Amino acid sequence: MYHLTLVSRHANQLTPNTKQENLAQLDVYDYDALIKAMKGQDIVFSALSRVILMNLLD
Repeated sequence: MYHLTLVSRHANQLTPNTKQENLAQLDVYDYDALIKAMKGQDIVFSALSRVILMNLLD
């Protein structure tokens, strides 16, 4: 069985499609919140824009 943690700035506007989906609302610039959301995850997939990724890496 799989579980998904979906992170969005507007998670309150989304509805999980399955019982395996968990929604988390946070700002991608909040490093500590991102680390907490990724803890225990086997895979992290990012669909951030290149601009956001470059800002996070600086």
